[in-house]
Amino acid sequence: MSEPVAMIYPSPGRRWFGTVTLAMLGVLLIYTALAYPASALVWTLVLMLSGGIAIWGAISAFAATGRGIALTPEGLFDTEGQELARLEDMVSVVSGPLSFKPSNGFTVRLRRRHKAGWAPGLWWRLGKLLGVGGMTTGVEAKYMAELISQMIAARDAGQD
Repeated sequence: MSEPVAMIYPSPGRRWFGTVTLAMLGVLLIYTALAYPASALVWTLVLMLSGGIAIWGAISAFAATGRGIALTPEGLFDTEGQELARLEDMVSVVSGPLSFKPSNGFTVRLRRRHKAGWAPGLWWRLGKLLGVGGMTTGVEAKYMAELISQMIAARDAGQD
């Protein structure tokens, strides 16, 4: 991975608020299942399972948001070096207010399908879409989205 052109890091306040809130939801669900057991055992198990999933989600989100996202001339990578998308695979960037994208982020349309991946609160990839954002700051994400759009335009102009 070469020198980054732009970086995005999760906001510490959003990171803590999001993960603590999700963990509290999990604890509340488990407490409700134990303190007020339903007449049918299946609903108690559903509450316990939902609480466990919420706590697992909080732990996963906290771990994932300890990283950032780097835009290099080659493409998008996380700060541990995992490739999210190469520049040659990027088709366009969608970041409008009514578009399908993560909160405070943007979506990159890709040329080919990629293996699904997810770092809760940071990025997700499904098929030909890569979503960046969640617990990130909107200003950093908007700057990176504009840079990616310019890099795609420059690449496409050079291919003519």
